[in-house]
Amino acid sequence: HHPHALKRIGVMSFSPTSPCQLPSSLSGCSGVAELFVHGCVGLWDAIGAVVRSSSATLHTVRVENSPASDADIAVLEQSLPLCSVLRDLRLVGADLSQSAGIALASTTATMTTIQRLELIGNSHLGDAAATRLCQSLAGCSEMSHFDLEGCGLSASSLPAISGAIRCWKHLTNLCVLHNDFDFKTASSVQASEFNDAVNSHPSLRHLFLPNYRFVTV
Repeated sequence: HHPHALKRIGVMSFSPTSPCQLPSSLSGCSGVAELFVHGCVGLWDAIGAVVRSSSATLHTVRVENSPASDADIAVLEQSLPLCSVLRDLRLVGADLSQSAGIALASTTATMTTIQRLELIGNSHLGDAAATRLCQSLAGCSEMSHFDLEGCGLSASSLPAISGAIRCWKHLTNLCVLHNDFDFKTASSVQASEFNDAVNSHPSLRHLFLPNYRFVTV
């Protein structure tokens, strides 16, 4: 295919410490719908270029096991808001800092098309970033999957998560496994608000909590 006709770009690396190179012809592609990057370092400028050039068509961005510095996330700050149809955003195992998480929250605040957000394995994200993300994404009325597994959360995150659950009427999957909180450490108010949000939700079906392998609501 001519590079400008590509609908899906996938880049994988078998050397997690060696910088990857995206062919220069691909970074200018327009009309890309899905972008998948796995196990790459030094590729964030190219990712930003693809996002910008395909902002009208890109609905999926999946970056897995590709470390991102605060400067790398700044690249996404400039490009992601241009996307008009982005539905699926996954930054898995990106080693995001708390400040990067807060920046990502600000970036996605106006992106109401997002239906799936996965930030699995970003253990330095923490409560402040998770809280900001929940607040910023409250307007994503079609959100169906929200995954903060292994993101260094404590019970302090529960109020923001509870509030987001109430806003996301189409939420079907919520995962907060492998974090540093459980309901034994949560206050009675925090636990009660979370339970009320979950039990009154019209579509939540799959709830993954610390100390529980799988719960069907």
